[in-house]
Amino acid sequence: LNYEMYRANSALKKGHGWGSMWYEWPLMMRTILFWIAKESPYRTVALPAARIYCMGTPFVWWAAALAPILVLAKCVSAVLSRVRRVGSPPQRFWLHALLLFGYLINWLPFILVSRVAFIYHFLPSLFYALLLVGAALDAYVPSAFIISAAQVDSACEAGKTASRDPFLAWSMEGNVLRWAAASVLIVLFASCFAFFAPLVYGTPMTNTDLQARFWMTSWE
Repeated sequence: LNYEMYRANSALKKGHGWGSMWYEWPLMMRTILFWIAKESPYRTVALPAARIYCMGTPFVWWAAALAPILVLAKCVSAVLSRVRRVGSPPQRFWLHALLLFGYLINWLPFILVSRVAFIYHFLPSLFYALLLVGAALDAYVPSAFIISAAQVDSACEAGKTASRDPFLAWSMEGNVLRWAAASVLIVLFASCFAFFAPLVYGTPMTNTDLQARFWMTSWE
């Protein structure tokens, strides 16, 4: 069965207008147009544009493109430190290495594929890349207090306590910086998703709103 799949795919030589190359996928440089509304009730005079694209949320996709690079840099640094006997590898070194392996092994073989390919072929690698976003957040954002111990002592001297001051209690949490960074990313990703959702769900909109969502000309 695997041989027949390989043989059938190798025989596909014809290109496609919405096809894309493997190196375009991490930055989502090419999408796929699935559907265009041509009549009511899918479009109206006031909202004449309705389309469905195969595309991701740009900020999520681009964060997923940056994360493997950041985690790879940490892994290389850990290996070099080990070679120089500066210290032992970080606790999560092998987990990061496994995620990087999964990301690359699902993506790089497409270098050898001659048949037309599409952005959805990158989805298995994207799953690993999204896990690497969390790994990068864990590796680069320290587990620290948002205020210093001296500021805590000063607040206590002023008569403030964690039970009476919610901000003080929150600031004394050890993972507060990570929670803050994660919250910013979640709000950013959710806002970006809401902005681009009409292109995924075929929501009618004006032509101006449609054009505003084509941040790359290759998406259109």
